[in-house]
Amino acid sequence: MLASQFEQRPIGPTHGSFSGRANLATPSGSQCYESALEGELIEQIAFCPVLKDLITQPVIRYTKKGVERRYTPDVLADFGGRRPRRFVIEVKRDEELRAADARLTEKLEIGRLWCAQNGARFRIMTERHIRTPLLANARLLTPQMRRTADPSVLAIVTQAITAGALTMSQCIDRLAENGLPAPRAKAELEIMIAQRLVACDLESPVTEASLIRRRRAGEPDPVLRKILRAAK
Repeated sequence: MLASQFEQRPIGPTHGSFSGRANLATPSGSQCYESALEGELIEQIAFCPVLKDLITQPVIRYTKKGVERRYTPDVLADFGGRRPRRFVIEVKRDEELRAADARLTEKLEIGRLWCAQNGARFRIMTERHIRTPLLANARLLTPQMRRTADPSVLAIVTQAITAGALTMSQCIDRLAENGLPAPRAKAELEIMIAQRLVACDLESPVTEASLIRRRRAGEPDPVLRKILRAAK
């Protein structure tokens, strides 16, 4: 559990700033954040079924010129697996990076160095990475991650897409042929998409025109893919 491995800088209300709390089902529990952008990133990370744990404001200690200092990145997320899938993530606006001073530059370099020494990966994510259709999809589909897919419906859909991708609308029609009302068919498909039982382009808005296909072996989750693409 990350919360037992790292001290965390407490986030309290400050004048003129935004803060909130994300209710997470991961071992370290709910986490505070101090900007809307951070909260939106956490929503998307929590939408990844392979997420193992997440904390905010982990304290990383380092020494400079004989003086111990503290660096607290915004997010530390662990996606498990045999390869290093622990990410230290800084959330910054594009304008902050363009105006980066020596202090911010040093902190980012400390983050990179710590990750290199501890088997983690360092990423910087801005509104360009965070405010994308994946955010809207996470908000739409996250409630479906807690539901159970009907095995018989999943079997019908899996068989239907064996020969190739079908649109959600076509899948709904196929399920209607098996006596399933359209509203329930759509809800079942959303459960399958949310839990990655089938593949769908989550980086585009999910609609009835979205293609649903079988997942490929080793296919990275779209949330992980987004993080991997971010600046290092």
